[in-house]
Amino acid sequence: MDKLEMLNSFKQRFQDNLNPSLQSIKYCQTDDSAIIELQFLNNPETKSIDLKFMGGEIIKNEDGTDKDILVLFNPDDDVVDNAGRLLQLDDYSLIMCLDDILKQETIEQIVSRHEQTKK
Repeated sequence: MDKLEMLNSFKQRFQDNLNPSLQSIKYCQTDDSAIIELQFLNNPETKSIDLKFMGGEIIKNEDGTDKDILVLFNPDDDVVDNAGRLLQLDDYSLIMCLDDILKQETIEQIVSRHEQTKK
């Protein structure tokens, strides 16, 4: 399994909005899976989140109907490239996957902004 520590990258992106108890964010990849491992100061257990539910581009049939959804994290791609895709997700998509990485008030602000765009 390939692992890439991403805490510093998330600190650069979110600065003081990152959950202060977060110690580690690792993107992990095998030949058939992508997993995020989170470690917190107040919990010795590693929280693992399987990313296989996340899709990227939708492929269409000739008639225009949805055929398939390409996986966002392709195990054939380099671990650095896949980890970069995670970091490039918009704030709302990111908190839907990794809700523990930000402070609660930051999550509420992101959700509120997202709801405003739907009106």
